[in-house]
Amino acid sequence: MEVQPEAQSEAQLEARYHKPSKRGRGRLIIVAVIAVILLVFVLQNGADTQLNFLWFDFTWPAWLVIILTLVLGVVAGLLIGAYARRPKKR
Repeated sequence: MEVQPEAQSEAQLEARYHKPSKRGRGRLIIVAVIAVILLVFVLQNGADTQLNFLWFDFTWPAWLVIILTLVLGVVAGLLIGAYARRPKKR
């Protein structure tokens, strides 16, 4: 009489035998390189920058101003792209 091993779900088997793909490792390397570049950027741009916008006057570190501008630009691009791709009414 043969003893059958305990039934395992497909997800458990995949998790047990799945090895990271080359693509996953490549993405991890890219993320690590970007993180190092960002860290160097922040460390080199620590000087305060005075900003005047409308009636507001404030002082922020240069790296924060640049990253905030980048984030706002990406968000604006995503919103404009989403608006352009929306279905048109007839």
